[in-house]
Amino acid sequence: MSAQPEDAQTALPEILLYTLRELVNREGRDLTARQLGLFLVCYLSEEPQTVRGLAAHLGISRAVVSRALDRLANLSLAARGADHRDRRSILVRRTPEGWAFLRGIGQIVRQAARKVEEPTRPDRSRRRRVG
Repeated sequence: MSAQPEDAQTALPEILLYTLRELVNREGRDLTARQLGLFLVCYLSEEPQTVRGLAAHLGISRAVVSRALDRLANLSLAARGADHRDRRSILVRRTPEGWAFLRGIGQIVRQAARKVEEPTRPDRSRRRRVG
């Protein structure tokens, strides 16, 4: 994004607002901020995620993570599975539906960035030629 530094302070919140508005107004899946945060950590992190690790990463309890994972599982956005290396741990697994949801979020964010960036682009048609 080519926003100036002073514009960056307002651009990010505008992009976030546009993205959230699009997410809550579209048909289908609607996630809370906590569920969305958990979802994003699972899909944007390279390493496999556990309930314990997600709780520590987000600074919330394992019970809260478990409830959020219940919702993600009901929507087929994530699944739980056994950790074969540590039977005490539960791994969070990504799903094809979750990947599709993530792609949709990415498209919305790109649209938002374009909308926020449009007013800051210089109008080349009004430039005077010098010389």
